[in-house]
Amino acid sequence: DLVELDNQILCATEGGLLVYDITNEEFSTLTNLDGLIGTNLNVIEKDSFGNIWLGGAFQNGFVQVYDLSNSSSIAEFDFDLTEIIDFAIADTVAFALYKHNLDFGIQKFLYDGIQWAHNDLMFSSWLNESGNISGFEIWNDSIFVATEFGLYGGEIKNEPHEWERLFSVELTGNIS
Repeated sequence: DLVELDNQILCATEGGLLVYDITNEEFSTLTNLDGLIGTNLNVIEKDSFGNIWLGGAFQNGFVQVYDLSNSSSIAEFDFDLTEIIDFAIADTVAFALYKHNLDFGIQKFLYDGIQWAHNDLMFSSWLNESGNISGFEIWNDSIFVATEFGLYGGEIKNEPHEWERLFSVELTGNIS
């Protein structure tokens, strides 16, 4: 996975965070020595405050909010999950799609104006009945989840069990 932030391309890799400085055309790598809580990374996303969110890959599904400009950890969340699959981040709410063993779940984080705090581990039967979940996205006050069997969605203020299938595969084809 990769994102662009301040003229840098940031890549989540099995060996840490690969950073490509576009201006200087230079590569560097950040690891545990630079404040990462793990180096086997599966997913990366940026928030509106200029921080990056790192999600651990199989077998260590941690979440870390990291300030790249100061090379420091903002927040760390490790609940012994199997892997983090994707992030969906808005201004004051963030979600992490995760697997715990074979089950899917969603972590919710809230920003109180000072710091990000873990709010909840959320489950719903459709998460595990939807086949492979490839990712999700926030748009305005709604969240959309792309699954093997269709597109689910709902309001970000609601729990996942209140989200519903918006389109099925019969109508849209494979969603990724």
